[in-house]
Amino acid sequence: MELEVIRHKTAGDFFRDFSSAEEEGAYSYQLQRMFESGAAREGDYFVVRDGGIPYLRVEIFRNNTRRLWEKEPDMGRRAEADEAKIGNALDLIFEFLDDELYYPRITDALEISLKSEDGMAESMEKMCIKHGYGKYSTLYEYELRPGTATSSDREPNENFKDITGYDPETRFGLVASHDPACTVFQCGQPDKIYQDYLDDSYLSEQNWKVIADKGKLSGYFMPSFTSGLKNTLRLNAYSLPENPDVSMCNDIISEMLSIAEENKTLKIELPVREEDAEFRHAVEMCGGILKDTIRKFAKNAVSV
Repeated sequence: MELEVIRHKTAGDFFRDFSSAEEEGAYSYQLQRMFESGAAREGDYFVVRDGGIPYLRVEIFRNNTRRLWEKEPDMGRRAEADEAKIGNALDLIFEFLDDELYYPRITDALEISLKSEDGMAESMEKMCIKHGYGKYSTLYEYELRPGTATSSDREPNENFKDITGYDPETRFGLVASHDPACTVFQCGQPDKIYQDYLDDSYLSEQNWKVIADKGKLSGYFMPSFTSGLKNTLRLNAYSLPENPDVSMCNDIISEMLSIAEENKTLKIELPVREEDAEFRHAVEMCGGILKDTIRKFAKNAVSV
């Protein structure tokens, strides 16, 4: 097997034998333009060949603080789904990703997300462990449907304040100081991780809330539309006060249901961290359905 790191001039190789002939030209041109504009970078797109035949490809994204491997590797249209071959192909990619000379900056740090529904999750986990990636977070991905979910009628929580009511430095500092990824990836510029969440949402900052517990800013939650159609409302990030009570968790859900109903949103996505048992219980009691489990890995992170 051989590894090809996709570059501007070889953008077409990323789609050859993975897309139809009609799509290949358009996609290749688009990726070339992304390389030219800086939206794509060399070292984030890979193809592994088996005897010259495209076998597997991997695409990694970047934000302001790190690289994100979120998409499951794609198999070529002529590739044989063989566990040993998949392992060898992934090993070649991981070995390249280990090169600190090629990825010298702190923003080159890599976060790998494995979904329980992915067919290659087991092979990916083996590679993560082999190459020094530890699990730092597990998310339970719930789905709520406005109109079918249950929530009690209650007054808005007086401890929830609009995040836009605070100056930028306060917002940035609050999010950075409570965000697990910020700690793991040593994000030294709080404004950048805040910008990551802005970039992942569509005009949603007006819906973000600060949690003021006993007068102290002790948490936040970010209900965010994932597209301009506003058909999905996602909890992009959150941090709860220490030992939150059930009523606070219910109020967060109620707030999101209210936003969804106001915008005629079709579904709500709630990724809740494994350790937040009270929040998970509140989501389930409101009719939340567990759709997936996502495990996040990072280099040298302590497995939990």
